Amino acid sequence: VDLVLLGDTHRCPSDPQEADDVLLAIGDYINDAAPQFAVHLGDLGDFRTLNGYKGGAIMGGDGSDEGHDLLGDVAVWETGLRLLQSRWKQEARRHQRARHNERTPDIQWFFCEGNHEEMLRRFALRYPGLRSLIRLDRLDLAGIAEREGWEWMPFLSPLSINGLTLQHYFQGLNPKQALAIQTVQSRNGASSAFGHTHSLDVRHWKDAHGRRRTVINTGCTKHPSRLRRYEDSGILHIKGLHNGEFTYEWLPTDQLIRRYRAKTRGCRR
Repeated sequence: VDLVLLGDTHRCPSDPQEADDVLLAIGDYINDAAPQFAVHLGDLGDFRTLNGYKGGAIMGGDGSDEGHDLLGDVAVWETGLRLLQSRWKQEARRHQRARHNERTPDIQWFFCEGNHEEMLRRFALRYPGLRSLIRLDRLDLAGIAEREGWEWMPFLSPLSINGLTLQHYFQGLNPKQALAIQTVQSRNGASSAFGHTHSLDVRHWKDAHGRRRTVINTGCTKHPSRLRRYEDSGILHIKGLHNGEFTYEWLPTDQLIRRYRAKTRGCRR
């Protein structure tokens, strides 16, 4: 089994137009690589209007750039889902017209809800009088994702594929506390992958039966121009996954963008 992992894109309405190239390039790679699974590990959107860390702009705080609003945050998040699948769906329509549906890669798309997507639910709990507003279809992220062809995994619900466990992050006794990679390794005792910290880190060991086990912190997929110190932007292509054993390739985002631009030169949107 092959799968492509990505996460922590943190799209914002104030992003420059070229930020779209990140997801277009990743989607182009996924279509060409044709893995059985493509998994976004969460935080596709930044949702600064609700970010309680700086004070959500929706409640008069400074957690947003000028011009942000909740529907804008949701819209740029939904666009991100579509950009990732755009090449795959375009090719599917082309093969359908030619009556060659078998040529479309059979990819299952999973979205693991991140803590930034979960801000909508937490906001409704904090302000009960606005629960009916948060339940509107335009703000139903799980419903939007499923309509776009993604299988939705609720926040911190594990997704297991052939012995590899995937979550936005692994939590300790405090569900808001993300475990460090060495703790994930010792606690899980199995192959795992997660995002959240925006850095790439890998740990290997052999279990009691001599089987190779791996824990990977998958980095992020922020536009290279927005990276901060210790952040790594790219995707992981997991290959030959069987009973938790696999090989992998790390593909930096800037490399994928160059590949995409070379392929589409002269026929850009």
